[in-house]
Amino acid sequence: MESKHAVLILVGGITLLAGLIPSTLLLVGATPYGLPFPWLFRLVIPPPYSPWRIDVGSFVIDVVVWTLVIGFVFLVLRRKGRNVFRKKHLN
Repeated sequence: MESKHAVLILVGGITLLAGLIPSTLLLVGATPYGLPFPWLFRLVIPPPYSPWRIDVGSFVIDVVVWTLVIGFVFLVLRRKGRNVFRKKHLN
């Protein structure tokens, strides 16, 4: 069960950290953030309550992409014999 928690924390952390990186996508009136899909937008002319907009669909796709990438990396590491989730036993 600990390995599932580690993967979820890793995926969530990478997705949120990717939201700090400005995207190269050009939008008039907004600066997009997020990789590989922009899901966070800062409006140039903000409304009075909040200049930030979150695209939930792109955020979910971003989480799925990062889950697949991290899952693939763990699969490759496990196949090469380096089980990253192996518990170390003390003698």
